[in-house]
Amino acid sequence: MLTFLLLENFDDDQETVELEDINQSQSPESNNDSNFEIEEMARDPLGSSNASLLFNQNISFLVRWSVPICLLSIIFLFISSNTSDGASVEMKLTSASGKSYHLPLPIFKFSLANTIEEMYQAKVYTLMVIVALFSGIWPYVKLLL
Repeated sequence: MLTFLLLENFDDDQETVELEDINQSQSPESNNDSNFEIEEMARDPLGSSNASLLFNQNISFLVRWSVPICLLSIIFLFISSNTSDGASVEMKLTSASGKSYHLPLPIFKFSLANTIEEMYQAKVYTLMVIVALFSGIWPYVKLLL
């Protein structure tokens, strides 16, 4: 019933009546301490500290640590995708007799670093900054915020 009160917007008089009803069912010795705890929970259900949710003891250990672990995993996936080749151009020659030849090395590789380098060499600085900022830097900044 207390959880229901925390989720609904009752005026102060109704909340006090409900809290008093809960307190009357407890023993008289613990009435003062429990009254304070219930009122404190009614004001701040996640705890009285302004610490981050990672350090809040009212949230389960698994929930507190799963979000940072997922964020770090995503950062490592971004690093992996930005440092690897996105695509490559390869050449395969086929003669009239049907014999095919495949060149062992790719002609050109597409990657984020290669794209930025090519734009720098072509003196397309504005586009280079936009690609570097929004593909290379912003995803990491957004995850760390």
